[in-house]
Amino acid sequence: MFTFTYYLLQHILFETQPVMKKLSETSFKKARSFIFEHGRILDQRLFEFHFEGRSSEAVLLALKIYQNEDGGFGKALEPDLRSPLSTVYTTSQGLFILRELGIPSQHPMVGHAIQYLLDQYDDKDSIWPIIPKKALESPHAGHWDDIIEKEFDDFFINMRAGLAGHFWHYVDLVPKGFASMITEEVMHTFLDTPDEKLGWIFDLWSYLGLMNSEHLPMLFHQQLFEKLRRVIPTKISTNPKDWTMMSVSPLNMAPTPQSAMSMYIDPQLIEANLKYDIEQQLDDGTWSLDWSWEQDDPEAWKVAEKEWKAHLAIGKLKTLHAYGRL
Repeated sequence: MFTFTYYLLQHILFETQPVMKKLSETSFKKARSFIFEHGRILDQRLFEFHFEGRSSEAVLLALKIYQNEDGGFGKALEPDLRSPLSTVYTTSQGLFILRELGIPSQHPMVGHAIQYLLDQYDDKDSIWPIIPKKALESPHAGHWDDIIEKEFDDFFINMRAGLAGHFWHYVDLVPKGFASMITEEVMHTFLDTPDEKLGWIFDLWSYLGLMNSEHLPMLFHQQLFEKLRRVIPTKISTNPKDWTMMSVSPLNMAPTPQSAMSMYIDPQLIEANLKYDIEQQLDDGTWSLDWSWEQDDPEAWKVAEKEWKAHLAIGKLKTLHAYGRL
């Protein structure tokens, strides 16, 4: 009797549990096919690293192609900026990949990139020029022209917060006290910004990148954490139509269950976002981009669009995998 009752209860519990929607194996293979047919070698190696057990060394060999002799990264590592020149922005993206791979500060690619950033520092205004104007002579998205003119608030928030994160992550490669000095300036702006004015996705990503850096002092971490956990849940839309690639969506703020913000976001919104992303996969295995610069340079955009779709598909798959949806 006990055994029958036990199994009956188990059956009832199983039947009443919500079924988690998962990306099918066919859909996963579609994404893989697109990445290997249209993506860059770098993204193919990243896919293999995350899903097929490929070594980080294979990714480093592909990433090395984008690093210039001055230590900076360029050569369209940022698909919307096709210039071969090194830029601070693109170098930051390169360092995020190095951190993703767990590459230590002793690796020469890391040391050269950090030194490039130190060389580009404008100590008079305490900023980094995000890209040199000469880089705009190569094909690029039209929004870069606007960014250079106005959108990055003189590069004070968006680049400095992210770069401060790199300097803490590889703190043994920067002059003593330098990371603290930059971070104190960033935190002054962060803490003085009213909650209602803190909501641009790139600023939030920059602050989260800083907060998630290794070796960041606890005081800075706690200040960032307390404000972000209060602000971010209020900035997330409950309308799935607003959950684009570049929006303050549940999964953009908590791409894994271990993300610092995940426990402060309504779990039903995270569940809905996972379901929505699975349903929004296109027939080619990728997801729609919410920007285009075809009107600026149709031929260059054809290349950039495929590179972006392959690269961002990996991000979608990583998040789905982290939440157990593959």
